Amino acid sequence: MFCIIMLGQGGRLTCQGTLALAKKIEALDIEVEILQHYEYIEACQLMQARDPGELLIIGGTSLGASTAVLACQYYYKAVSSRKIEYCFGIQPSNYGANVGYTSNILQARCIWNPSWWLTLGFGNRKLLRNIGNKMTEVTYQPSSLPHPGDYAGSVHNSILADIEGLL
Repeated sequence: MFCIIMLGQGGRLTCQGTLALAKKIEALDIEVEILQHYEYIEACQLMQARDPGELLIIGGTSLGASTAVLACQYYYKAVSSRKIEYCFGIQPSNYGANVGYTSNILQARCIWNPSWWLTLGFGNRKLLRNIGNKMTEVTYQPSSLPHPGDYAGSVHNSILADIEGLL
């Protein structure tokens, strides 16, 4: 199993909770690659380089959550028959790529803050399925945490439970 985690605008400095989540995912014996939010082409290339039978996971925080979905879209255009088992987004940013879940994503979790005012738009984007996508099973988890909201145990536990369900 292989997991790509895309960090938000502040990178490692502001995404400490996401880095802690990455360590928890690695503890499940899953290889993790951490990228910056603008490295979505690299994320697509990393997914393409994996064994065809290997399970793929991608996710991110803030701008990284938005561009993780963008990487899935690029991957879908390159290898439409290959599936991504799980995609997670922690407080996706309204200021990132305006794309939806593609039908190559089997399961997704979007943890978002419904209040624009609490995040100033940095964490209240609700990622949707692309038009015509009936494949992706999406779980929406509202959260009133301040942005980036990646440090909370409840956030980590939800994502880890989803991943453990794939093992």
